[in-house]
Amino acid sequence: MTKKNGKAEFLRFIFSIIIILYHCGRLIANKELIGFGSFAGGYIGVEYFFVLSGFLMASSMAKRAQPEDHMKNAGPAFRRFMWGKIKRIFPYHLLAFIPLYIEDIWLNRYSALQLIKETIDLIPGFFLIQKLGFEFHNLNSVEWYISAMLIAMAVIFVISYLNFDFYSKCIAPLLAFIIIGWLLHDYGTVTGASSWDVFGYRCVWRAFAEINAGFFAYHIAQFLKKDRPTRGERRFLAVLEFLSAALVILYGMYDMDGTYDIFPIIAVIIFISISFSGITPGGDLFDKKAVFFLGRLSFPMYLMQLFSIYLVREVMEGSSYFLQFSAVIALTFGLSLVCLLLGDRLMKAIDRSALNRRLSA
Repeated sequence: MTKKNGKAEFLRFIFSIIIILYHCGRLIANKELIGFGSFAGGYIGVEYFFVLSGFLMASSMAKRAQPEDHMKNAGPAFRRFMWGKIKRIFPYHLLAFIPLYIEDIWLNRYSALQLIKETIDLIPGFFLIQKLGFEFHNLNSVEWYISAMLIAMAVIFVISYLNFDFYSKCIAPLLAFIIIGWLLHDYGTVTGASSWDVFGYRCVWRAFAEINAGFFAYHIAQFLKKDRPTRGERRFLAVLEFLSAALVILYGMYDMDGTYDIFPIIAVIIFISISFSGITPGGDLFDKKAVFFLGRLSFPMYLMQLFSIYLVREVMEGSSYFLQFSAVIALTFGLSLVCLLLGDRLMKAIDRSALNRRLSA
């Protein structure tokens, strides 16, 4: 496994906050906020998550021994990889799903027949397969990201397993930029979680492209490690690393034209490449238990945000946006602590289960 990176974990936490504020703007302020500080570009935080996930996936696959007859092990390897992803996600997904389900019933006052229908419609989302095309009622709509990520990773694993080195160095960056270019040319942005195009949701194409970009970032990081840059080059890379992170954060705080999404995406690739190369200073400042904890907390925060937004919007209607947004952040943070604690216990129970032993074999 790749060593934990405090810089990357800190940004993961920062972008989870930015994404929550972005959704607050859309669901509470109804896009009334504009200009700097509106967080109208907060969706760009998902690009960071996708590229980072791609980097970590590439790092994991690069460490897999591939003897000449490795294709005989392709099926078990695919099963272990996907099961490893699912079991690390599902406990926290479940703990976010249950309160949202209860809240949905409370807010919508369904009749008995409506409740049965709504419950049936939730089944694809419960199993995180809604972005295959089975999206009837997506309760925790921000989980489009998880569904799209799992689908994209499954496809990428199958293709890259044939020849990881060639795929990750040549095919992955080509696919990444061709698909991102298509999305920006035809739609003016990489967003569009519920839009269907060609033979899949646009968000799945987005995930596929940016996870491939993470593969590209992995090889840039490996090159920087081996190249042994001079002190002056390391200083230059440190400045570039800082400016790349700052660019993405500032982009998320502003309502930029979506056709410029390519610039923060490139900045994300640059930041992750340099950060994981380990050649720039500042790692010791961020490689702390508190920072790693905030990084872990970012995922439950992402999952719990809609419960907080819907509740605050219901009980604090008429309050200022500042108070409502602050309440959402505070409530999400508190709920996420509980989700993380209980999710970790569920994870340990899964690790001890017979099912895990069979699927991990």
